[in-house]
Amino acid sequence: MLSPDAGVTYSFLGSVATVKAGHQDTAGALSVIECECPPGWATPMHLHERDDEAFYIVSGAMRLWNGDEVSEWGQGSFVLTERNRPHAFAVFGDEPLRVLQLHWPSGFEKYVADVAAIEGPPEPALLSELAGRQGIKVLGPPPA
Repeated sequence: MLSPDAGVTYSFLGSVATVKAGHQDTAGALSVIECECPPGWATPMHLHERDDEAFYIVSGAMRLWNGDEVSEWGQGSFVLTERNRPHAFAVFGDEPLRVLQLHWPSGFEKYVADVAAIEGPPEPALLSELAGRQGIKVLGPPPA
C-alpha cells in the first residue's frame, strides 16, 4: 500500500515518472507507473514485444496512435495497447497529462530507471539499446 506521494520518482525524458509497483512488488506480474507529462510531450513510435500496456488518464488529454488508428482521450479514459502493436502518444491540449501506466508482465520500470540514470541528453542509439533490453522496439520519431 502506498500513500499518494509514495514511490520511486524519476526524471524520464522530460516527464516525471513515479514507480508505484514493479517487478519486486508483484513477483514480475505488473508495473504501475504514474507519469506527469508536460504539454507537447510525446513518445516515439514503438512497440512492446514482452508486455501489454494500458493507460488510465487521471487528468489532461492524450492523442494516441495505435496501429493505424488515431484517437484522443481525456480524463477518466482507459486505453489498452496490445503487445507487438506499434503505438505512440502525445500530450494533447494546454495542460499536463497525468496518467497511470500499467504494464504486464513487469519490466518497464527498469527502462525508466535506466534512462533516468543517463547523464546529459541521451543519444537515440543508447535509448534504443536500453529499450531493446526490455523488449521495446523504437520504430521512429513521434508522429507529426
